[in-house]
Amino acid sequence: MKSLCCVGFITSLQILSRVSASPHSSTEVLNLFQYQQEAGKSEVVEAVDVPTLSAGDRIEVTIPVDTEAIFAGPYAIEGDGTISVPFLGAFKVGELTAEESARSLQQALIEAEYFLPGFELDLRVLHYGAAIVHVSGAVFDPGTAEVNRDPLELQAGSLQSLTQIPGDAPRRRLTDAIRAAGGITPIADLKGVRLQRGDRMQTFDLTGIFEGAPYPNPFILDGDRIVVPEDAFNNEWVRPSIITPPDVTVFLSSTTIPSSTNSSANDNGTLVFPYGTHFSQALGPANCLGGTQVSNARRHAVLVRTDRLTGQVYTLDRRVEDIARDSDASVENPFLMAGDLVACYDSTVTNIREFFRTVGDIILPFSLFWDT
Repeated sequence: MKSLCCVGFITSLQILSRVSASPHSSTEVLNLFQYQQEAGKSEVVEAVDVPTLSAGDRIEVTIPVDTEAIFAGPYAIEGDGTISVPFLGAFKVGELTAEESARSLQQALIEAEYFLPGFELDLRVLHYGAAIVHVSGAVFDPGTAEVNRDPLELQAGSLQSLTQIPGDAPRRRLTDAIRAAGGITPIADLKGVRLQRGDRMQTFDLTGIFEGAPYPNPFILDGDRIVVPEDAFNNEWVRPSIITPPDVTVFLSSTTIPSSTNSSANDNGTLVFPYGTHFSQALGPANCLGGTQVSNARRHAVLVRTDRLTGQVYTLDRRVEDIARDSDASVENPFLMAGDLVACYDSTVTNIREFFRTVGDIILPFSLFWDT
């Protein structure tokens, strides 16, 4: 177990080990990322707001003159982005909007001479299916993420029972994918979030999320790749938002003599704090604060953090009084992260008192025996 102080805890420990494990410095990583963008002909995009169809989506085709419903009805988009249309076979609709798909299908039916030109065809989305995307970089849970999970009736295979009001907004956008990957870490570079789809690469600036300004939030498709590059630690990112965790679960370990009237932890010894909570704000629920000054003022609080990627354990040991009096110092009072352990140790006075109390408990039975 390593003792960590000063700069180490400013970088929030988990993030420090991830950066230090990289063969490049933060600046070099950013320069490499920018080079890759140029090599891949990346473009900075302000907004992409038109939902397109992809594998897993459910659509419904309505043709008033198709009285026998040969072509009309519900369709599920296959993994290759096609629907199976009677007499036409596999028909490509993936990466098209509903309107574009309707025009394309209408034209195909006219060219196949199933309908006369000008016939009406309506195509609406019943449900935007789940999308499996790959998220990497400065997020808490990099890897494969699923967004817009299918409802239970679709998982059971029932397409007919699904109804959706046209215009319903699916939860299948860039911010949904980042949130599904645990949200951004405090070292995220939100000005260079990259979305790769096939050979096409786009870059988005999401800083507006924290500035109250408009920001792009493109519709994502199954198989998209998202990269959140790394930058310097930014305190502004450590608060609840649509791309950060809403809260963190922390383990609490109280003093030798816990307070029966100030126990906030759950039965499993955990407590949920809003994301952005500081170390000092967990001292009260951990019963580290309060009590007689002579016996309790010199308590020590310990913050233990385990990097989920490397397994490395870090500790921060500080006097409770120092943390409470200098609560604005990010070095002594870091932000809490999910899985942290906050432990509180009794002061020297309390320890000495407990020692003699224990000795007394051992001697008392023998003294009663001798008296008899």
